[in-house]
Amino acid sequence: MHEQSAVEAIIKTLEEKAPKKARIKLGMMRGEKSRILDIFKTQVEGTPLEQIDIEIEQVPVTSKCACGFEGTIDIPGHVHFIRCPKCGKIIEPLTGNELEITTE
Repeated sequence: MHEQSAVEAIIKTLEEKAPKKARIKLGMMRGEKSRILDIFKTQVEGTPLEQIDIEIEQVPVTSKCACGFEGTIDIPGHVHFIRCPKCGKIIEPLTGNELEITTE
């Protein structure tokens, strides 16, 4: 469901701006790059958005914990929260929840 909402946000932004090219920073917590592209292509097929050149940069999840852990956290796909791999405590991501869209 996160992936669908991410695609909807991308489509809304692109419809408003009608660009030729879009660059997207996509955090792993929002979804996996290839899955987002597949959903996007399906939803824009036959529309003017189909012609937009899209480049997606996948941003890994990183965090810092009071227990001393600091680094990248492997996640199984989109998630709503992350746990410290060292102590198991729920922690806030430093990166990995982005959905930044720039257009040209």
